[in-house]
Amino acid sequence: MGAVPCAHPSRPSGTIAHTGSGEPTQHGRGPARAGGTAHPGAAPTEVREGAAQPGAARAGCRFVGGGFAWGRGVRERGGMNWTLEVVPVPVTDLDRAKEFYGEKCGFRIDLDTEVAPGIRIIQATPPGSRCSIALTSGMPPMPGTRTTPPGGLHGLQLCVTDIEAARAELVGRGVAVSPVRHVGATGWEDGKGGTWNSFLAFEDPDGNGWVVQEAPSELSER
Repeated sequence: MGAVPCAHPSRPSGTIAHTGSGEPTQHGRGPARAGGTAHPGAAPTEVREGAAQPGAARAGCRFVGGGFAWGRGVRERGGMNWTLEVVPVPVTDLDRAKEFYGEKCGFRIDLDTEVAPGIRIIQATPPGSRCSIALTSGMPPMPGTRTTPPGGLHGLQLCVTDIEAARAELVGRGVAVSPVRHVGATGWEDGKGGTWNSFLAFEDPDGNGWVVQEAPSELSER
């Protein structure tokens, strides 16, 4: 599985791209952590993986070869942040998608506007997240880029602290959700696993796929 996107504290949004939020805070450790600690005598601008350094990029949990490991992006102190703020989700019917993500998934609808004749943008944010999704209609692709067809986006991942409660909430809102599963000795097996090893999946009306993973604590506590 790919890197696990972890939610950030929520904040209001009025535009399709959020403004910067200053220096990121350091995350805590997961069940297994890549790298070590900073070595005595290291150069002032040197950042080693796993080190607690001002200006280090946020940590993330990832699935690696049957286990979970933690890694941190590395940048020099004082470098510019590159924050993931908006993920475009391709859909065919904006009103249907807005109802699904807003009413059934509980995302906050931050923006629904026509930015130019024939170009409509809806921005929605998962509870507690600082990364939003963008649903668009009539938006021309940037020159030299490719587009993903509706239903062609898969593997978007959310984190919750109680996956069974999250599943019950989605089911109660009318979302078709997979059973809770974990990675076991024979592959995917039903039921919860250990720390960071409980997942469920669902799709939006166009078939774009989402995965929900259970985290051991809120992001602010890690």
